[in-house]
Amino acid sequence: MRAPASVANVGPGFDSVALAVDLAWDRVVASRSWDFEFFARGDVPSDPERNSAGAAALRVLREYAPGSGVRVVLEKGIPPGLGLGSSGASAAAAVAAVDRLLGIGLEEWEAVRLAAEGELAGSGALHYDNVSASLLGGMTVVSPSDRVVLRVDPPEDLRLLVFVPEAPGGEGKTRAAREILPRSVGFREAVENLSRAAVLVAAAGLGRADVMGRVLSDNLAEPFRAGTIPGYGEAKEAALAAGASGFNICGAGPSTFALVEPGSEGRVSRAVVEAFWRAGLRVRPTLTRPAGGAEVVG
Repeated sequence: MRAPASVANVGPGFDSVALAVDLAWDRVVASRSWDFEFFARGDVPSDPERNSAGAAALRVLREYAPGSGVRVVLEKGIPPGLGLGSSGASAAAAVAAVDRLLGIGLEEWEAVRLAAEGELAGSGALHYDNVSASLLGGMTVVSPSDRVVLRVDPPEDLRLLVFVPEAPGGEGKTRAAREILPRSVGFREAVENLSRAAVLVAAAGLGRADVMGRVLSDNLAEPFRAGTIPGYGEAKEAALAAGASGFNICGAGPSTFALVEPGSEGRVSRAVVEAFWRAGLRVRPTLTRPAGGAEVVG
């Protein structure tokens, strides 16, 4: 099985809206064994309790198939520490692979829950939005307290320019990015964010990529995390001036993304790369689109 990278916290959808992107994929191969075995290929922990794929696979077995012997091999394709849902994709691929191997038939929410609990081992926090996008594909909306996850088919013409820094955010980056957030926000700011999030999801379902970009700004995390990315404000201003319909942070960063229309990709790419370069940050732009979820590969 393979599962795609994701952009979580999409605009105003903090901890609730995510988008699977065809940028990079993690792959998990599960096969029968005498006991539980876990192997990781890539710069990630090989201890299954400290690796999101290994931890997620163990949770599936403990809850749904105790005593089953499974060999799990993780092949990393999504670099960690860049805000692209690396640990979430590993967990999603592992849950999907073990579920398919053993014929469990997990319901969507159960698969998301198990993957999120596995990701807790990899990132130190539960991220239902990341894992739901990597599992189900498209745009996903989650309400963990209500045990609800929904998939929305994004517009066919939706295109994202993702700007990936040369250096990752480092270990503990996600935890640090959460610690800088305020414990409360103003009522007006919260209502504005709710309005934007509602319009964002509705626009996605209605095929309005242009409207999605207009409501991509955020009051909950963006103003506080922007300071951790050198040149972020200038890059956002440059992207919008060059024709991007919206610009924001991928997950907890440091990667960023712009929503672009056909014909504007080159202008936006050059403008953002130059703005970050002036701030001392080198980024690599990649044009991508929404991806499907976890899927079987040869």
